[in-house]
Amino acid sequence: MNASTELATTVEVALADFAPEVAVDPVALRSITLKPKCCLVVIDDDPTGSQSVSGIPVITHWQTADFDWAFDQGLGAVFVLLNTRAEDAATAKRLNTEAVNNAIESANAKGITVSFVSRGDSTLRGHFPQEIDAITETLAAAGRKPNSATLMVPAFPRAGRVTLNGVHYLREGETLTPVGQTEFAKDSSFGFTQSNIGKYVEEKTLGSIKASEVGNINLNVIRSTPEAICQALLSLPFGSVASVDAFTENDLRMLALGIALAQEQGASYLYRTGPSFVGAWVGQQDYAPLEPSELGSLTEQRQAGGLIVIGSHVDLTNRQLAQVREAYPSLLEVEITPEIAMDNAFSAGQSQLIATSISKSLDSQNVILRTSRKVATGLTAEDSLAIARRVSDSVAEVVNLVLRQNRPKFVIAKGGITSNDVASKGLEVRHAIVVGPLLPGLVSLWRPEDGVAVGVPFVVFPGNVGDEFALAQIIDKLSTKTSESSKA
Repeated sequence: MNASTELATTVEVALADFAPEVAVDPVALRSITLKPKCCLVVIDDDPTGSQSVSGIPVITHWQTADFDWAFDQGLGAVFVLLNTRAEDAATAKRLNTEAVNNAIESANAKGITVSFVSRGDSTLRGHFPQEIDAITETLAAAGRKPNSATLMVPAFPRAGRVTLNGVHYLREGETLTPVGQTEFAKDSSFGFTQSNIGKYVEEKTLGSIKASEVGNINLNVIRSTPEAICQALLSLPFGSVASVDAFTENDLRMLALGIALAQEQGASYLYRTGPSFVGAWVGQQDYAPLEPSELGSLTEQRQAGGLIVIGSHVDLTNRQLAQVREAYPSLLEVEITPEIAMDNAFSAGQSQLIATSISKSLDSQNVILRTSRKVATGLTAEDSLAIARRVSDSVAEVVNLVLRQNRPKFVIAKGGITSNDVASKGLEVRHAIVVGPLLPGLVSLWRPEDGVAVGVPFVVFPGNVGDEFALAQIIDKLSTKTSESSKA
């Protein structure tokens, strides 16, 4: 299939033919979408999907007992972190199957009705259609009624990912660039060429689903009435795939109202989404970013001695790192290269030496533990993923060793795969609660409920969000330039 032919445009031009957004009260929406004994299970391919919610449980393991804990929170949704973006397609399908089966088993025992979201990247990277196929097949094997349609809702408005006329864009200021023409489409493992969601589906399904068979719920429908959205949803061919336009959070809330009406008429849906859909569905308000004074039990005051773990390789992350270096010139940086990670000496003792050095430095300053800024790739996409997994595992090993020697004042993980491995392996977090955002609708603060980092603020920071100053701003919220002891 040829590369995307959509053209970059401006916000003013792109919105000229659409109605104004319709304001939706999140509290009123919540009373409609959140029903007793119902839960939205978000199968997340990395930890960054939780950045649009507050007060929602997260589990990094998906045994039945983990779902029991999550459902007992009674909060209407749970994020299940499979980290499948770090795995090959076959493993991704297997993990989705395990998670859905265990969720159903726990839900049945507790008398809870569950529906599923496959949360992927807002710039269309990830294992599509494999993860959707796995969920669909597992639900069928469990005797569940087939879903009426699969809705593709990748929009993440706060991060500048929007969909218009079925075309997905990256917004930077007032410019809209078709996502197939951005650096994200050139991903070594999940590259693609198409910005039109229908064409993207055809590309990723190798033509088994034609672009002409993919429907679109247009923005003018979304900005009309819930009843019109409901009718558009019910008009989709049974079992089909459809994209949904969205430019603002209110657009996603209107979609949620329409879905709720369609469900009342017996319809059910499977979702492939970016982060924002879940926040809309559970009626999350536009929470202001958390301030240092609101971190409460997690930290008493801003202080140096934090560990900043950087794995993301996108250009934005590199620019953010440059700003941190400028703001914190004395900050220590430790690099884990692919060569270090794959050397037998690493596990034999080098990791301990690196961790000891970091632990001592945390007494007086913040420390960056990062991967090489140049991406190491293999001959195939699977080889590239294998290298990335080895490096990420090595970084997580160092983090775990550091925590066992000297607890950092805070931990920031930059990048999706990095965040998952730091959380589940480095910090040994099995269960956590998302406290809220540290930037407007972006970058989530977790409260670990178990593991070696209980009481340590843990920040999940996607690689591809925020401006170039965002990482430095987050560090400023949590840290002084140096510790008090170093000033003495």
